[in-house]
Amino acid sequence: MEQLTKLNKDGEAIINFETLGTPFGKDTAYDVIDLYHIACKNLYEYEKTGLTSEEIEQLKAENVAYEKAEAEGLLFKPPCKVGDTVYVITNCENVVMDYDDDYENGTGATECPFEYNCNFEECDDGNLRIFETTCSGFWQEDCGVWKMFVDRINSDIGISDFGKTVFLTKESAEAALKGGDDK
Repeated sequence: MEQLTKLNKDGEAIINFETLGTPFGKDTAYDVIDLYHIACKNLYEYEKTGLTSEEIEQLKAENVAYEKAEAEGLLFKPPCKVGDTVYVITNCENVVMDYDDDYENGTGATECPFEYNCNFEECDDGNLRIFETTCSGFWQEDCGVWKMFVDRINSDIGISDFGKTVFLTKESAEAALKGGDDK
């Protein structure tokens, strides 16, 4: 956005004719009414932000810092968003079971939350399958390695596992489980 105003030698805000052209000379870029409308439009846009000039300057500084970090490769770019569906290839032993308090029989039972869509006839901790789940967050270990939390799976999932054991599409996970190269 062009700077429509500047401060004169007395510190008063005036129209910045150097960027807009002079409305009174032969190189007229705008007339006074145009300048008024442009100034009102810019003031309206500024007021819509609800920010003070100090807050805008702070955001500019943060943006410069962000762009520098991005250029230096220092930003973490997650392979998916929190809440996205992901497909994880892992053993059944890594599934967080639901615990059911069965007070009538005096025993509690555990139940697999993925039981409704499991193709295995016999449940076994060693079964390797694809689990459709949700990304619930990311964290960085002390050594700098980024990890991912997913719902209902208790497994150490690194960001580097994307394309190997964690996928954004079921088709890619199925191809990897079958040993294909559709990653």
